Amino acid sequence: MDVWCCECVSAPCSALVRHGILLPRDVGKNKSWWFGIPGVSPFIKSLIKGRSAVQQMLKRSKFNELLESELEVRKLSVSKLNMHYHIHDLIGSDLLER
Repeated sequence: MDVWCCECVSAPCSALVRHGILLPRDVGKNKSWWFGIPGVSPFIKSLIKGRSAVQQMLKRSKFNELLESELEVRKLSVSKLNMHYHIHDLIGSDLLER
């Protein structure tokens, strides 16, 4: 097992904290760290809006189903991501079945 000295660990950690990747989290006596990705908020917002838009399209269709080819042709105005991405995201998260 390797032993790390404080100077070896503190310099890289402070660089990560400065760039917003490593976020200190103090809960009572426990000190822990969160990892963050700066600038990911617009992607997450687009993903969530696109997911709900595709799910609404399916709910409004007859029998709550559409052909995948019909769904891929439709346009999403609420998301910057394309329909193909959202279809695979919904299938991967078990919110949609083929």
